[in-house]
Amino acid sequence: MDSVYKDIASIVAEKCIDPQTKRPLTAALVERAMHDVHYSANARRSAKQQALDVIKLLQKSNVMPIERAPMRLQLVATEAVLLAFKKEFAPIITVVQETQSTAGNTCEFTIDPSHYRNVDKSVREQGGSLQFVDAGAAQGDTALE
Repeated sequence: MDSVYKDIASIVAEKCIDPQTKRPLTAALVERAMHDVHYSANARRSAKQQALDVIKLLQKSNVMPIERAPMRLQLVATEAVLLAFKKEFAPIITVVQETQSTAGNTCEFTIDPSHYRNVDKSVREQGGSLQFVDAGAAQGDTALE
């Protein structure tokens, strides 16, 4: 049971950042916060499911500042689709890098994980291709600063 508790804390630490500093959280800090909110692990549920529950619980409890780390995605599409995409999702995306080549235009950007399904659905409908680049809060990742 103790290993499940540590697994949950590790998953939360991988998926979240401190919103004030934009730096990754440590598993020990998350574990301490889980203890402070009196969270008990359930051996019948997966650690990942419980980690998502813990994230919501910690956000509501205000025991520690926590938010989901942004996902980094890459869109490969025609210029028209790329422009329409950026116009439609401007409020929720942060463009990191854009490149143009003979193979097509690409745009690498970050979004909050809660918007992934809407973005993916829209890109598919417009005929673009969405590729997953990174999902976690990597130590020393300058894109999150």
